[in-house]
Amino acid sequence: MERDEDSPRNGYTSTSYTDVLAQVLPQFMRATEMYMQDNAPIHTSAWTTEWLHWRQIPLLTPSWPPWSPDLNPIEHAWHKLRDMLLIVDPTIGDATGSVVEILHRLKASLQAAWAAIPQSFFNALVDTWFHRIEAVRLVNGWYTKY
Repeated sequence: MERDEDSPRNGYTSTSYTDVLAQVLPQFMRATEMYMQDNAPIHTSAWTTEWLHWRQIPLLTPSWPPWSPDLNPIEHAWHKLRDMLLIVDPTIGDATGSVVEILHRLKASLQAAWAAIPQSFFNALVDTWFHRIEAVRLVNGWYTKY
């Protein structure tokens, strides 16, 4: 996402978010699918809500918990990436050299760690998706075993 220069802190706004949605959703969403997002302010703003409604993009639910690793598989992927990074480059935390050298090493190590995550890990995230949704629903958005 590009930062929105009109944002008070040059961050992300509903406008920058919907600009990305306009570019990405047509490539991935099919007519029978629903879109899922969390309750981040740029996701629930009047602008975004109206934008989605006007384009008839159905939401899976408008009331997800504002943050839930159970419903956000990327959180599990970040955790796995960190674990793999420490396997691929166990001394990355002690890296020395110039900032450019350290960033180059980190980038190479992260790419190797990401490539080392087996596809079966991502398949399992997808395969447990509906179980995760049901578990979160049963506890009204609180923590689950996932």
